[in-house]
Amino acid sequence: MNFDSEENAYEYFSTTIGLEKYIKIVKNCIDEINEEFEVLSFSMGGSAIWVLSQSLRNKNISRVVCFYSSQIRHYTKIKPLFEMTLIFPKYEEHFCIEELKNQIQDTKNVSIVQSKYLHGFMNKYSKNYNEEGYKKYLKKYFL
Repeated sequence: MNFDSEENAYEYFSTTIGLEKYIKIVKNCIDEINEEFEVLSFSMGGSAIWVLSQSLRNKNISRVVCFYSSQIRHYTKIKPLFEMTLIFPKYEEHFCIEELKNQIQDTKNVSIVQSKYLHGFMNKYSKNYNEEGYKKYLKKYFL
């Protein structure tokens, strides 16, 4: 799909698909994978894998990296069964990142990183894209 802004894409996702339906889609995709793999997720994708992380037993997920998955704030009691790194932006407009970090910081298998960049910094189509941040996190987690 070709959206002219992140806001339009998010609005479409929220009204047409929604997080609950997306969680089912992600689970079905993961159920089809029979070899070890890593998960790289952004925004709603990270929120979906976060919700699934306590129920995906016997899966070959070696680790998960979630960028700016803000909806996890509604699911702070999750206990992931595999390593997850949550990378938060500098701040979020709709909630306090510090409060969320305090709620989940002692959760087993969870590492928290707060970047100095804004939500969307890894997305070249985002108004918040930051080339320096993109290269830094790409190198740190994927190369």
